[in-house]
Amino acid sequence: MNKQNELEIANKIYKILDAYRKNPYHEVFESSAVINILKYFIENRLPIIMVIPAFHGKVENPDYVLGPSIDMGEYISLKHMVSMCNEIKEIYEYGLEFNMVHEGHFILGQTPLVNSAENLDIYLADFRNLLKKYDFIKSYSIYELLPEDSLESALKRFRSEYIPNEEELKTLLEKPAYMNLYQAYKKIHLNFCQCNVDFCALGSAEQKKRTKESAKHQIQAYFGFGKVVKEFFKDKTYLRLSTLYKDPSFVENIAINYLPHLHHFSTPTFNCLVKFKDGNYDFIKKYVAEQRNYQLAERNGLKYFKETI
Repeated sequence: MNKQNELEIANKIYKILDAYRKNPYHEVFESSAVINILKYFIENRLPIIMVIPAFHGKVENPDYVLGPSIDMGEYISLKHMVSMCNEIKEIYEYGLEFNMVHEGHFILGQTPLVNSAENLDIYLADFRNLLKKYDFIKSYSIYELLPEDSLESALKRFRSEYIPNEEELKTLLEKPAYMNLYQAYKKIHLNFCQCNVDFCALGSAEQKKRTKESAKHQIQAYFGFGKVVKEFFKDKTYLRLSTLYKDPSFVENIAINYLPHLHHFSTPTFNCLVKFKDGNYDFIKKYVAEQRNYQLAERNGLKYFKETI
């Protein structure tokens, strides 16, 4: 394989990745940084190593999701990512290694979104059952990323060694993309807490204060989790993928959609899956699906809603 052929393959792989990219604003992304990473694997005849934070668990709000474990949303989302991987494998004989890293356990005690390690363990085990037939996919949670004698010890280490302090966080939030994420977390927490009677009894100022604090803790966990992942894979060259939207300033990071042809920001963590009459899918809050009289359905033990009218 000569240099020209290697570049052609790299461009073809990039084209596949770009087709799966989360790009809600129809932006133009610079390709050279990703192309160079791909060329490293191609020139050395190595499987392409990818790392993607994804499938973190279910939010603990019965108005949003059907339960603590996986539903059809995880299945269809996984199938979509596998399709991307298979397209790459069809044109690249050395294949790929698709590493999924799960953040769920890392935010225990940081926000009210999740508070049950047991539920996260159930989700993780059931999700990994979906992965069994895919030998090119690997799954990592806090148990593998920060191995300790107990989950409590792992969380203690995470909070003391990886979470940024107030000054570090202030510097990180100077980047508009991260500030936008922090603002999104505030909105998520405010909406989430509306189901809590005690929270709703608080005054507006106290609600905003608690929402701000929860969002701060979550984004600290987000940055800390990123440090853990970077350290875990420090001895490997890899392509960084994401399920969170990334603007064109993130030249080495490609955001991937959970569902086909959808560039919005919803995820299976906060939603159920709905299948429309035309065969397309979307994510939807449980209470919204019930308000619209969508029918609850089940396939292979996995639940979802479907449009019938």
